[in-house]
Amino acid sequence: MGPSLLSSAYGLLDKFKLTDFSRHDLDAGLLVGYEQGGIIAYGGLRYIFSSIDFQWKTENIPTESGVEKLGFDDPMHQVGGVVGVMLGYGFIFVNLEMSILHVFYAPTVLASPLDLDGWSITPTLGLSLRF
Repeated sequence: MGPSLLSSAYGLLDKFKLTDFSRHDLDAGLLVGYEQGGIIAYGGLRYIFSSIDFQWKTENIPTESGVEKLGFDDPMHQVGGVVGVMLGYGFIFVNLEMSILHVFYAPTVLASPLDLDGWSITPTLGLSLRF
């Protein structure tokens, strides 16, 4: 059996050198909840704005444009909802949460837009202390 496509791409990844990366996020939610005894249930809307900046340099790869340094700086928006429950006793709680967000992201790479829209489904399990 031959190598997979992914393992064949590893050699290509060695040709790129990441020279700069930054990401800044703003996460905002509008939540409603209900508490009874040691159970807290909540849900609501969620919006995340991300400013992402990648810069990388190619090594030993000829490009049609002659550009050796590549990168993009484009915003990403995520819109959706979140539901969760906290189960606890006293001040210790176990959190179970699910976020489902639609991702709107179309960076411009080599002067062409690249559509990376899709869905982000994020289950979360955590432990929290409530004072």
